[in-house]
Amino acid sequence: MFRSPPGSPAPRIPAPQELLSGFGRRFAMVAAPAPDWRLLVGTCAQDDFVTELDVTYVLGGRSVAMVSTSRPVPEHFRVRSETTLWGTLASFVANAGARDGSRGSELFRELETTSTPLLVDGSEVEGSGLVYGDFFGVLADLGDERIIVCGRSDAREAACAVVFGTELRGELWSRTPPAT
Repeated sequence: MFRSPPGSPAPRIPAPQELLSGFGRRFAMVAAPAPDWRLLVGTCAQDDFVTELDVTYVLGGRSVAMVSTSRPVPEHFRVRSETTLWGTLASFVANAGARDGSRGSELFRELETTSTPLLVDGSEVEGSGLVYGDFFGVLADLGDERIIVCGRSDAREAACAVVFGTELRGELWSRTPPAT
């Protein structure tokens, strides 16, 4: 979230390419997003070290899926944070406008995980899955990278086939509405 004191100029919002560059390594994304899905890019950082890159897919102003790639912080960092499946799913559900997502992650901690495959670069890898109503989440650890895919059930097939890359696949969401 960007905040500035009253009367101050609005902070500059980094462009998606700057966010990708700040992550500094490959990231996961949907292999073949639907043609009408638009992309949003976000990051999480700790002491200016980007630990997570999220690619969110939007259709008609509604989040349909998100692919999150996280990496560990350097050894000299004193604080260790871990991206969790239940926390990421809770956040996705809340941001997608579902009422129960706002109840907090405690509700999601109680869900039972199941063994759930994820297709990564064309190969099936074993993951852990959660289902909550019309939403799903799948986590797979690949070396020092953690991938979490969350979304609406109707987007599951497309969203659970991901590829790694350094360039986005698909069209970015525009902050400015099209001219009428």
